[in-house]
Amino acid sequence: MQRFVSAFYISWDERFAYKAADGEELRAKVNCSDINDELGQIKFLLSDKTGTLTENEMNLKSCSIGGVRFDLVGNQLVRADTKAELLPHHDPAVYQFFLAMALCHTVQAKVDRKPKFTSPEAQAGDSFTLSPAKLNIQYSASSPDELALVEAAKNLGVAFTGASEESPNMIQVQTCTKARKFSVEDVIEFTSARKRQSVILKDENGVYLILTKGADSHVLPLVTQGPVKQIENSVLEFSMDGFRTLILCKKLVTQEEGDRLVKSLSEAKSIVNDAVRNKALESIYDEIESDLQLMGATAVEDKLQTNVASTMANLREAGIFVWVLTGDKEETALAVSRMARHIDSSTKILKIEGENTTEIGRSIADAIRQLSPGSEFGGPIRKNCGRGWALVIPGAVVSVAIRDHKKILQTLLIQIRPESVICCRMAPIQKAQIVKLARAHETGNDLTLAIGDGANDVSMIQEAHVGVGIFGKEGRAAAQNADYAIPRFCHLERLLLFHGRMFYDRLGNLIQYFFYKNLTFVLPQILFQLQCGFSQTTLYDGIYLTMYNTAFTAFPVLFYGILERNLPEESVEKKPHIYKDNANNKHLSMRAFVRWTVEGFLHGLIIYCWSSIYYHGRPSDNFQFGIGCYTSIVLVVTARLAVETSCWTWLTHLVLWGTILSYFIFAFIYSSTVWSFSAHGGNVYWLMQRQWGSAYTWLLIPIMLVICILPIIAQKTFMNELFPSETHIEMRQVNIQSSHEDYTISPVYQLNRLIRWWQRKRGHEDAQPIPIHQSQSYDGIFCRSDDMNRFGI
Repeated sequence: MQRFVSAFYISWDERFAYKAADGEELRAKVNCSDINDELGQIKFLLSDKTGTLTENEMNLKSCSIGGVRFDLVGNQLVRADTKAELLPHHDPAVYQFFLAMALCHTVQAKVDRKPKFTSPEAQAGDSFTLSPAKLNIQYSASSPDELALVEAAKNLGVAFTGASEESPNMIQVQTCTKARKFSVEDVIEFTSARKRQSVILKDENGVYLILTKGADSHVLPLVTQGPVKQIENSVLEFSMDGFRTLILCKKLVTQEEGDRLVKSLSEAKSIVNDAVRNKALESIYDEIESDLQLMGATAVEDKLQTNVASTMANLREAGIFVWVLTGDKEETALAVSRMARHIDSSTKILKIEGENTTEIGRSIADAIRQLSPGSEFGGPIRKNCGRGWALVIPGAVVSVAIRDHKKILQTLLIQIRPESVICCRMAPIQKAQIVKLARAHETGNDLTLAIGDGANDVSMIQEAHVGVGIFGKEGRAAAQNADYAIPRFCHLERLLLFHGRMFYDRLGNLIQYFFYKNLTFVLPQILFQLQCGFSQTTLYDGIYLTMYNTAFTAFPVLFYGILERNLPEESVEKKPHIYKDNANNKHLSMRAFVRWTVEGFLHGLIIYCWSSIYYHGRPSDNFQFGIGCYTSIVLVVTARLAVETSCWTWLTHLVLWGTILSYFIFAFIYSSTVWSFSAHGGNVYWLMQRQWGSAYTWLLIPIMLVICILPIIAQKTFMNELFPSETHIEMRQVNIQSSHEDYTISPVYQLNRLIRWWQRKRGHEDAQPIPIHQSQSYDGIFCRSDDMNRFGI
């Protein structure tokens, strides 16, 4: 119930509202409320880049054609070295490059035949021929990269106008001088494994043209002609500027050769057996995409989302280790990480690389030795010593490292813990493998969160402990398959640092309190069996037994689990490091469980023994003795919850004191007559009235409350003074300022204020406790380096 109701805090939070570019109102969505508390325990955040950290709105910014760089300034193509403007149709190489951009894709076009202008000059001529950039064309594409390239080619005078009316396989391209038609013979689709796309075209003269577009790592090895070195330098330059890069190539074949390739492709696709068909297609693909002529490279900008940098900085301050998993080049990933403050200028970069499994294993071992000095001599490996380091792992290394060196890779990533990890050139399956690696560590209880925006991130999202999807521009697959969906990456900060921390604080104390109050309730019954010789005589009437967990102690803890907030919202936002106080499952740890259990045991024992002393020698039966214990238990466990409550709203007062009042009203009515449905109705008749008429009863209850509750208030107060956590320090600051009346009623806070007054009275105006916990020490926390020695590294 608590988790279900708490989920509405997220769904109704106005801070998650976002209006998309198309006017759609987006809000956070909870698909799984069972893990709300896990949001407050996240240690590793694994994030996609494109569409998650960035806007996923691509714009062509630069290109390299034949080794010469051109920049786009508005809709003008400017040569970078001479600053001269150039139209594509004025240079054959530039024209061929943008023609390839307009043809090599799977974009759909819808053309409005009415031009954008109605001037007499435009009406006098063919508007299609005069200005392709002014055509009303609506493009739709599954890939924003393709859309950006096609739109850029159109703005520069080479406009893709879609399929011809004559045949759906006939596509048209409009330039400033003429219209051209090409027949699409076949399309080799882009896949995450191939990382390239090819189209086989035939022009008006029957000449075959093969165009290939893809990642430089998968296309450049296929090139046999063109300025490879110059293009590689341009790609490196683009990547360091944070641009996404693609390589464009072409290949001319004779009509006979083209007919043969198209026929071979058709025959291969008709093979029934999947394995045989895939093998045949791969063989033909390799033949088609060989001996390519290099044309150039494109540089597409994908801007960071708003507030990504501040969100990333706050998440890191909160003690969350952020790993960025992307399919982009290493240089692009590093540039975006710097802009997003995932890494800064002082961060030292360490790269895992190698051509084979031996080199990769040695590279991982070297990284361990560098981050944990002394391990090369067989010494212990220090935990959490990766502060100030960023680890870069290419996708080609990931699969080999997980397969052959999983244990030492886990040691490096999970135990040593570099401050930042960047995995580049990653396929979707490799992203899921990295998440599984972080989740499956043998000795850790750290929770992982994966966040992405596209269908290719679903496997990664579902592999993590907590999956968060962003309402992306390429569909809603990630948002629908995730545990939580948010409109923007910046909303993740509020989801974790505010809602997640709040959920965990509430649920952790709620679970422990349930054990405590039931142990306090049951222990007197067990002790009573020792007194009555295990005759199975009940200490409580059946109705009281039923009402304890369904009414008299149920509502206070339920509303505590819904309303409690130990710090104001603005305090949590200003100090993200407070999130670290809940590390290592603080509220549900064995230490916390033992503390609550001991409290329940002692309170049950004190109530039973004190009641036994009170009723000793007095004329009473077991029900009179039981109702005395029962009344004390209800008041003590309710007072214990009041001590734990930090935020006192009017509803908190109503539920806590209203529950106690409802108990006395019920007890008065129940004991006022003999109820036929009760097996012991006669035994409890007028019982409460007789007890209330005794002065000893009113003396027993206050003493019982003081004995049980006062030591807890004192213990919590002095622990907060001597060993304060960041949460306690901020609680004290909120209490001193008295700017939030809801937080000044707690008895622990009142005693803290009394101590502050006593310190000032003695002249210690600046007396402040020493938060000795703040300096994190790694001494004495070690793991063995035998794992490396097993591999002979």
